[in-house]
Amino acid sequence: MADSPDPEPDDDGTEPDPRFTFANERTFLAWSRTALALVVAGLGIVQLLPPFPGVPVGRHLLGVPLIVFGAIVAVTAYIEWARSQRAMRHGRPLPRSVMPLIMAVVVATMAVVSAVVVLISALRLWPLPATRALPNPAWPGSEPRWPGPGPRSPSPPSAAWC
Repeated sequence: MADSPDPEPDDDGTEPDPRFTFANERTFLAWSRTALALVVAGLGIVQLLPPFPGVPVGRHLLGVPLIVFGAIVAVTAYIEWARSQRAMRHGRPLPRSVMPLIMAVVVATMAVVSAVVVLISALRLWPLPATRALPNPAWPGSEPRWPGPGPRSPSPPSAAWC
């Protein structure tokens, strides 16, 4: 038996029904897509979202935890896939998943943090300064005026442009 090209370990168990193996793999891939979406959302928040007025670290408070949580979901998805595969091979009941609880707690926490950041940003802007008050169009002459000279007429292109 030492000449066998594929020696099987003693604790590998028996091959489960392929449908169960594929279902386990699909679950792993779904959690992997979720992890990737979390990382991309975190990067998008940090890099593309405009800064929150009055909360200079607001984007990082929202984005960095999503990136870290995406990494945790990816690793946990693999661990759970391996545990489920091992249980199926040995004919044991499938282990309970911790992913739904982790996901619910983190999403709820991120929602609360997001609400706090947005509220702090809004409260820092309120009340609006007098310079930002909108004019009342009901009063004549209250429309905004440009302090400089009137609009200029376009000048013809110079010879340097040709």
